[in-house]
Amino acid sequence: MAQFFFDTFSADKNPKVKGLSSSALAVMREYDWPGNVRELFNRLRQAMVMSENTLISVADLGLTPGAHREVSVIRLEAARAAAERHAIAEALLRSANNVSEAAVRLGITRSTMYRLLDKHGFKESQGPPHSAGD
Repeated sequence: MAQFFFDTFSADKNPKVKGLSSSALAVMREYDWPGNVRELFNRLRQAMVMSENTLISVADLGLTPGAHREVSVIRLEAARAAAERHAIAEALLRSANNVSEAAVRLGITRSTMYRLLDKHGFKESQGPPHSAGD
């Protein structure tokens, strides 16, 4: 597909650019392309115009070999829960585990604080729970 786009839009490219490097082709094959064909098209067109090399390189495409595999996906719900848990733990720490004071620090009612403590597995007398990731 990349070669098709290259051939189709060759009139728009920098005249110095003659093709795609083997490393660029290899990285493009391995890349997940979260933006689908549109992302491939846009990256390739930009590289064709901006590259100063004879062959389009991985750097011209703005791709890093293996970078797509290093990205971890976190769901919004998990991120919210982690942030909520962190805020509760911090408020409890700063208030010496005084639930009422921690609730005030968080700007919530005491009953909401108790509900959140239960939701996140906090024990009143023990403070925040600890897991392997803490």
